[in-house]
Amino acid sequence: MALFLNKKFFSISTDSSTPNSMLLPSRGERFLITDILVCNTTNTDATASVFIREQDANNSSLRRNDISIVKDVAVPANTSIELIDGQYPLYWTIAEPYYDHLMCYGSASGIDIILGYYKE
Repeated sequence: MALFLNKKFFSISTDSSTPNSMLLPSRGERFLITDILVCNTTNTDATASVFIREQDANNSSLRRNDISIVKDVAVPANTSIELIDGQYPLYWTIAEPYYDHLMCYGSASGIDIILGYYKE
């Protein structure tokens, strides 16, 4: 039976070289991302980036690609935007040489994110 879960991220990283880890499956685990809500709690416009990092299954410090869901999307002051409408799978297949890691960062310290997902 799938569980519907959420995670909340308060004031995400403002440094693209040290993004926040949002969702990281364990070996053999599979998630379905259903919602990503980004809120700018500041009085000035900001941007947010959410991406999937393909990481080496044998050495987690190595990565293959960063695949953007959104890159520097504008989030007006004191508003929120929804990034995903539908479902997107995120998984670590045991036989694969890499796994998916959902990550994020923003241009201002007042960017919050709510992530909705199913754990299969």
